[in-house]
Amino acid sequence: MNALFTSTESLLAIMAITVALGFYLQRFKPFKMFGPALIVIIISIILANTRVVPFGAEVYGVIATYAVPLSIALMLLSVDIKAMLKLSKKPLFAMLIAAISVAFPNRFGWWIRRPSQSGKTACHGRRITANAPE
Repeated sequence: MNALFTSTESLLAIMAITVALGFYLQRFKPFKMFGPALIVIIISIILANTRVVPFGAEVYGVIATYAVPLSIALMLLSVDIKAMLKLSKKPLFAMLIAAISVAFPNRFGWWIRRPSQSGKTACHGRRITANAPE
């Protein structure tokens, strides 16, 4: 059984309506304990499981590739670091630890899998490619 809405335009409209509904439901007491993002995710799961929208579509990849990083950058531009420092240094320290906990394993993983001069990786002397030998 196929999904009810499959065109790009209808999926974009449903995504916009879902986000608007998530913000609208924040007015009511039962939904205040959930953030709008969680409400949107729950609504999207319900819509996909009831086959109103497909589980996978090309538009989802476009949104994930372009809109999500752009929205994260816009949110970070609105952060007032001076006000955050005045409130408490613990949240800033937590952010620093979180950044280190992401950056260090990333660099360590790159160091393990870095390519050597011979074209092979440093780990086990083999290169992982998309075309595995048969």
